[in-house]
Amino acid sequence: MMPWAWPSWTVWVWIILLLMGLAILGGMLRLPLARWRKEKLHALFAEQQPALQQRFQAQAAASGKPRGLRWQQIDWQTEAHLGRERRSGQYVMLMGCDIQFDVIPDSDMEGLPAVDLAKNATVLFTFEGGQWHPSEKTIFNFHPEDIFREFAAKFERL
Repeated sequence: MMPWAWPSWTVWVWIILLLMGLAILGGMLRLPLARWRKEKLHALFAEQQPALQQRFQAQAAASGKPRGLRWQQIDWQTEAHLGRERRSGQYVMLMGCDIQFDVIPDSDMEGLPAVDLAKNATVLFTFEGGQWHPSEKTIFNFHPEDIFREFAAKFERL
């Protein structure tokens, strides 16, 4: 039996060429795969959107926030904005909306004129376990585009 020996230099050249080819192929496939993933996430969100919006409204109404106000109506914008939370890598969908509140009688919000005005907000939906879920995060006074700009350290647009 012959003792083990290092392969000849030609074998190493072929191994290096194979690895370089795989790296180039991976780079070429990266953008189409990212585009495909983005389209799939948008399509799944569009499919689940009515139920997600209803679940969000039910959760928000049950939260008791903001204090002294009752969630009355949410007017959703049509465009959803896909992003990713930088720290966790979790996908998020941002949807802009206008929220109308009612004053709870005998609360400290009663009589304030600003309560009757619709509040601009962005609602976050998160992607977990292959499904979209309403988040408890509502960011008031920001459009989705503003979120990516003002909170760029936290969220990236995809």
